[in-house]
Amino acid sequence: MNMQIELKNGYFQTNQPIEKDPIEKLFIDFIQKDDYYKRKFLQKHYNYGFDGYSYIGQKDSTNQYPNDLLHSFVFSEFHETNKYPKEFQHYLEHSFKKNIKLVRHIEEKVIGMLQLANNIPIKTFHSNYIKHMVSTNFYPKIESTNEKIRLSEHKDVSLFSIFPFGIKEGLILQNQEGRWEEIPSTNKIIGFYGYLMECISNAEIMATNHKVINHKNEDRNSSVFFSIPKDSFLPILNYQSRDYYEKYLSLF
Repeated sequence: MNMQIELKNGYFQTNQPIEKDPIEKLFIDFIQKDDYYKRKFLQKHYNYGFDGYSYIGQKDSTNQYPNDLLHSFVFSEFHETNKYPKEFQHYLEHSFKKNIKLVRHIEEKVIGMLQLANNIPIKTFHSNYIKHMVSTNFYPKIESTNEKIRLSEHKDVSLFSIFPFGIKEGLILQNQEGRWEEIPSTNKIIGFYGYLMECISNAEIMATNHKVINHKNEDRNSSVFFSIPKDSFLPILNYQSRDYYEKYLSLF
């Protein structure tokens, strides 16, 4: 099937699904391991980006708040496969690399569709300065059904955030007019814009605020790919990528 992409209000969606991926089951199996094993892979054991395991109630995670009701593990192109738990290594050598190629293809098509002023060279920036990470997330069933928020409102660190395996109920996006709307459950690929796009486009394209609510009190999985800067000087921003990460984290 020839992939088509539709730009919507605050996000975009393809016309086709993707085959189910093993990463979500692998992560559920990982969560069931003992805490001593899991904590060997916390973010503090990685030296760049957001890689590593985060758990509910954690106070020093850089990609979720202590009151967010999910476990997550971030993997990226910045670390060797053997730095991650052994149960993920086959996935990272095969499916992960295949999915990154698909995600890059989608991003390049979206860049070609954007109408930007001043000829901002996002395509060149994407080709030369971007690598990818994936966050696989597990939201367990909530004991108290009075709890409405599973993931707090935020903008992503990325140029793009792409869900190649679709989404389940509960993802709420803020559109360009400032209204919050829930994205219907779908097995089609969807994506939206992160804070890096906001910065390099001089706020011509705003990052998409979003959150996850307790739409149905049941277990929920998601996996999202992020396009983030390499460890280098970023010419459009005129500063180092680590400075960009500090700027992003200052939002919180």
